[in-house]
Amino acid sequence: MTKSTNVEVIVDRMIDYMISINDNHYKTEIASRCVELAEQFAPSNQWFIQTMNRVFEHAGDLVNIKVAHNLMRLIAEGFGEDDDNADTKLRSSAVEGLKY
Repeated sequence: MTKSTNVEVIVDRMIDYMISINDNHYKTEIASRCVELAEQFAPSNQWFIQTMNRVFEHAGDLVNIKVAHNLMRLIAEGFGEDDDNADTKLRSSAVEGLKY
């Protein structure tokens, strides 16, 4: 069972497995599960964004479009904390983490 204490290991392994398979059906299912777990148990905003970047990097076309919109809205609006500097720093790291 996944919890906030083991989500990093589980999702990392799921993404590694997702990268290694060619079946789009399974890749879509694994990407969806990674997104669900990341949204529910993310230990930090930084980890969440890095994880979502990896999911989009390796299964972008297979991820539900609503996930991308929600992520963009989250980055644009901030994380509900009153620290604008932290939001700016997180936005910068989100952009720097992208691979072109």
